Amino acid sequence: MRSVVVVAALALAAGEGTAGPATARAADGDEELRARVRAYLGPIEEPVGPERWRDLGAAAVPMLEAALLEEPLPSRRARAVAGLAAIGGARAQAAVLSAARDEAQPVSVRAAAIRGVARLAPPDDLPALLRPVLQEAGAPRLRAVAADVLVRHGGDEGCAAVRAADAARGERSGLAAAIAACDRRRRSP
Repeated sequence: MRSVVVVAALALAAGEGTAGPATARAADGDEELRARVRAYLGPIEEPVGPERWRDLGAAAVPMLEAALLEEPLPSRRARAVAGLAAIGGARAQAAVLSAARDEAQPVSVRAAAIRGVARLAPPDDLPALLRPVLQEAGAPRLRAVAADVLVRHGGDEGCAAVRAADAARGERSGLAAAIAACDRRRRSP
């Protein structure tokens, strides 16, 4: 027993087993980052713009992913999606796309995710990524959001995907506004 106490005392004297200044600074930085993420997710007077989310950096992505999965309030989950979309990267893109397609998520979270996909994915990929949302039976608002994103960011292929979804659903598609926007874009010089 005496040897264990002596070894522990020598280790402490040598600095082993204690947090050095660099470790303490890193822990303080992590806690500061967590506090900023919590503040950005909570009720705030002004919206948090993409530049403020980007300033948090890639270290905030795991925290935002956790919020997306664990937060009880849809408004906080939707803000987490906005943060992920602004920060970007492969991990953020996967989380946002997953939320866009997750039928268990509230409409507000999925709508934020659909808009986020437009920020993260190349325009040529948008029709394939959002086609499943356009084909969902019980999600007229989400189909409209996906169609709007495709019209704005998906180019001619985006409009083609919207037209195909409209034709498949007929009068019940709810995509008339998106089709009209595609028609206007086609007519403009």
